[in-house]
Amino acid sequence: KGITINENINMVGNLPPELQHLDALRILEITDNKGLKGIDKAIPQLVIMKLKRNGIQSFSLPAIFKMTNLEELWLNDNDLSGTLSMDVGNLKSLRSFVVSKNDLTGTITRHFHQLTDLVKLDLQINRLEGKFMELITGLSKLDEISIANNMFSGSIATSIFELQGLRKLIAQSNYLSGTIPDALWNLPRLAQVSLSFQQGDGI
Repeated sequence: KGITINENINMVGNLPPELQHLDALRILEITDNKGLKGIDKAIPQLVIMKLKRNGIQSFSLPAIFKMTNLEELWLNDNDLSGTLSMDVGNLKSLRSFVVSKNDLTGTITRHFHQLTDLVKLDLQINRLEGKFMELITGLSKLDEISIANNMFSGSIATSIFELQGLRKLIAQSNYLSGTIPDALWNLPRLAQVSLSFQQGDGI
């Protein structure tokens, strides 16, 4: 069962704590409510949570990291700022993680290494940085990597060939360097690649 709340309802403040008592609730989707500021009580039964185009301002939301049944977490187009907590690694069931179009900063290192079921990683249009290959190491199930318009650096190693399911790599406007290895073009499902407008040397 799910709940969808769109722009017709002006939700203000945090999510109602009573949601955690709806045992059958599996999907929560709230969009276009600029008054929604966050979540202070975990809703542990949720499998999919999409809080898109709201007014959420901080990713330091400990309640989210207790929701270990989550398979999809969408927080794109909010007002998120600050750094991405290492606690995201607690969400070991995640298949989709989307925080694009925010103002997140800081270095990404081993944040996602425990999320071995991750299929979709979308960090586009933030101010995140770190080494590209460190970001994706161990995430062998990735189908989509979208990191455009950030400050990720380093080269694309031949080990990217381990991502046999990779279909989409969107990484333009970063600081990637070096050359594109043949291993990338040899991926069997690859359908879309965007690596233009790099500030580094090469690519």
